[in-house]
Amino acid sequence: MVNNHLTVLPLLIPLTGAMITLMLSQTRRLQAALALGSMLISLAVSAWLAAEVWHGAKPIVFHSGGWCAPFGITFVGD
Repeated sequence: MVNNHLTVLPLLIPLTGAMITLMLSQTRRLQAALALGSMLISLAVSAWLAAEVWHGAKPIVFHSGGWCAPFGITFVGD
């Protein structure tokens, strides 16, 4: 199994975009553009992750905090 941070990005990109759009509550057009941009970037990263898994023979795994499954959160792209 390969340890890779790519598995966390489809979760972190929309969350970061949502936090930034909440801070920009005065400008609706900028909010909409940022939300659309973060979703498109998340889609691109998800497609990249799917291509990496498709072409690789092993699943892509990331153990958050360095802890294994019973104690930490494990993200797996398989």
